[in-house]
Amino acid sequence: MKVPAEILQAQQLCQTQGWRLPIWIQGDGLFAAAALNLLIEQLAISNPATSVTPVITPSISLPQAAPRIWQIGDADLLGAGYQVHKVKGPARTAVLGHEAEVLIINAFSAVDWELVAATSGTLKAGGLWILVSPPIDDWLMQPNAAAKRLLSFPQQPQVSLFAQLLAPQLQQALQWRVEGVFGQINRAPSKHSVMPTPPYASAEQALAVQAIHHVVTGHRRRPLVLTAHRGRGKSAALGIAAAQLALQGRQRVVICAPHPAAAEIAQQQFNQLVPGQTLQFIPVDRLIAELPELDLLLIDEAAGLPIPLLEQLTAHYSRLVFATTEHGYEGTGRGFSLRFQNYLNTTCPGWKKLHLSEPIRYKAHDPLEQLVFSAFLLDCDNEHLWKDVLALSSGIPFSYQFSTIPVAQLIAEPELLRQVFALLSLAHYQTSLRDLWALCDDASLQLSILRCGPTVIGVALVGIEGELDSQLCRQIAQGERRVQGHLLAQSLAFHLQLPALAAAKIARIQRIVIHPLLQRRGLGKALLQQVLAELESQQVTLIGTSFGAEKSLAEFWQQLGFLPIRLSHKLEQSSNAPSVLMVKPSHQEPEQITQLCADFSRQLYWQNLQKPLLPSSLLRLWVQAPQQRLSQSQGAILRQNMRQFKPTQVLPLLQIWLNLNVAKLDHPLIEPLIALLWQGQSMAEFEQILRKYSTEELELLFR
Repeated sequence: MKVPAEILQAQQLCQTQGWRLPIWIQGDGLFAAAALNLLIEQLAISNPATSVTPVITPSISLPQAAPRIWQIGDADLLGAGYQVHKVKGPARTAVLGHEAEVLIINAFSAVDWELVAATSGTLKAGGLWILVSPPIDDWLMQPNAAAKRLLSFPQQPQVSLFAQLLAPQLQQALQWRVEGVFGQINRAPSKHSVMPTPPYASAEQALAVQAIHHVVTGHRRRPLVLTAHRGRGKSAALGIAAAQLALQGRQRVVICAPHPAAAEIAQQQFNQLVPGQTLQFIPVDRLIAELPELDLLLIDEAAGLPIPLLEQLTAHYSRLVFATTEHGYEGTGRGFSLRFQNYLNTTCPGWKKLHLSEPIRYKAHDPLEQLVFSAFLLDCDNEHLWKDVLALSSGIPFSYQFSTIPVAQLIAEPELLRQVFALLSLAHYQTSLRDLWALCDDASLQLSILRCGPTVIGVALVGIEGELDSQLCRQIAQGERRVQGHLLAQSLAFHLQLPALAAAKIARIQRIVIHPLLQRRGLGKALLQQVLAELESQQVTLIGTSFGAEKSLAEFWQQLGFLPIRLSHKLEQSSNAPSVLMVKPSHQEPEQITQLCADFSRQLYWQNLQKPLLPSSLLRLWVQAPQQRLSQSQGAILRQNMRQFKPTQVLPLLQIWLNLNVAKLDHPLIEPLIALLWQGQSMAEFEQILRKYSTEELELLFR
């Protein structure tokens, strides 16, 4: 047995072009192991064996010398003569900044597709990406044990529809089977690239560093937005620029990111160029609280931070660089590209955007990158949707159709899947491969769409929860157990001490989105009404949803009969707001849900006084304040002091008056009063607002 000539020729082509070679070995265990060992022996540089096989996990740093061979999957297929580093767990952050020459994916039992996508970018030019599996027909019929972490209790992995989605795209790799080699690596037109000079890894990276310098030396309030596909060197560009600025004497340069690991590449690059110094990392919450004086603020993976926090930093600092991944759906944060860049247009009209497209570890037209992008829909963006929907957005009435789509139909209609997933990505600030995988393999999910002709204009994703046995419900309520999934059911059982409701059939609306060009035309309401009717026909007892508390969203759900019953104690990263849980009373339990909402409204009043979490507009919408009447003399005292602009003299009376009238009056002073009396904002600010009104206007309001 020897390596087929087709593979040798493909490897020579890839080495010449600076590409990585994807190979899919298909066969029984004996053939697969023999073929794999032969490939490594003949195509990879020798790799001395060691007696220890390290395991890479998120909590363990990678060794300084990047491992030659990485493997996803437990079973050893290589002989004892090679050092194989097994990558386990959600190791996305652990592999950042490191390189491998060989990546083996053992698909005989379980495949963690998130790891496959995350590690593919670490393979350098000339490297081998090797998928090893049973024959394709057998492989497509076997359950993927790794899918268990996606599934709600007590589901078990079944035949993987996600594998059926991937199979046609994986056939872009050279396929080595018992009967021969199939497929080919297409020779793309060569692209001349300018050789970079150190410390730059590409000519584009050098331009990015130059642009960062201009942020510091140019006009104020002209931030730079640096975007790139993964593996284009944007994070390293931040570190290079910071190092050069430090050598020029600008020491007040700080980097911020959603988590410290996201800043490691920039910090490592800085340390290489400025030994003995460090690029300071400050978490965003501390940065907002302290607001230190800076020459430059670098924000890596900016799309992973809440838009309100980015706006606060932009309002305070005049020299900023926002770097983020912008490709397909992964990590892009559509809120960043759609909402935050609109904010920059308004507040910083001179801001600049630079996109890096040139790969660092390999060259353009890389076959592996094309395979990974198409297989995992990373080339799925919204641009084609914008074109298709543009004609519908002119205001001319159009008809649309509602339907519930089985996953098998998505697999059979790839263009439908691309449209659906592109829209789902718009509904959440951070969509990952896990969401696509779950959409295919999680049987508890239901998908509904609105379509105008062939164009998908709206999508709703619903998860079916609950139906847990009574003993488990009691254990969850007592804090003794927690199972995977069932967010709404377990919240009802534990936080609200309603274990009986967790035993009912519950539907949680996870995402609902209408194309942005068609919003505010009643389509979202129409889609949700159809979804609710569909769920009622399935004998669902309770329907709920959870989202970052925001007034327009809350009003949308309340218009359709949903009531708030719980508020989280922590802020949601995407919205910088607490998460609210809303449910729709069913015909079976209307009184119980109505009572839960009343309890929530009363508790929210006292909870907010202790720790304000919500804006005054939402408090006004939800709070049921204690009711106490003002006597005739108290009313007269209140009016007299307000006419004389002395609210400090009658704060207790003013609080009673507000509690009585907050739900009755629609006056511009109500929300400033809420901010003062319910949220502890300063009296000076309120008095400044108060003086905009005449004594006659105040007399009329407080009569």
